[in-house]
Amino acid sequence: QMELGILWDSELILKSDAFTSLDIPPRESILDPFILEQSMLLLSGQEGVGKTQLALSMLIAICKGENFGDGWESTPCNCLYIDGELASSDLQDRIKAWGKPPDNLHVYSDAYMIQQGKHHADMKDESWRIMIENFIIQNEIKLVCFDNVSCLGHLDDENSPAGWVPINQFLIDLRHKGIASILIHHMGKAVESGPRGSSFIKGQMD
Repeated sequence: QMELGILWDSELILKSDAFTSLDIPPRESILDPFILEQSMLLLSGQEGVGKTQLALSMLIAICKGENFGDGWESTPCNCLYIDGELASSDLQDRIKAWGKPPDNLHVYSDAYMIQQGKHHADMKDESWRIMIENFIIQNEIKLVCFDNVSCLGHLDDENSPAGWVPINQFLIDLRHKGIASILIHHMGKAVESGPRGSSFIKGQMD
């Protein structure tokens, strides 16, 4: 029988004064004031409004340490862009449109993976999540963007909270390891209702 202390440790349950006295550094800014270390963000919009362009340009600016938008200051860090929708050549063109690609921007193209005989990305698949998390840790990635959940999540029913649970837990696991994440999703038919599908995932985001 596995010792419980391997998984959890009751000695790490602290009194509030002891917990608040811990030397825990504050979350550093990645894109001030919107993205901090460990942020979990949802970027949603109707199809064709430019969600991918916005996200790509933002990550490229962050990688280069350049200001973005209305003078928002970025702190350069390693970023990972995971695309599940575009043809690989189209993704190349969109990245190159913003100038010389930064060395610290890593790109996962699902189309390229398929062309190389690999499987589709699947955020519900534990082995895929482990592979991505290992890559993130090994390459000291601080911000990862998933574009988009409809292509990467393979949800049978976006309105069912159960399908979102492994995706949500994955993002929380990344948060606890110091990683910020951006999840791109489409709006529903009624824009005023917000992102498509269950409200479960929306309630977990910053």
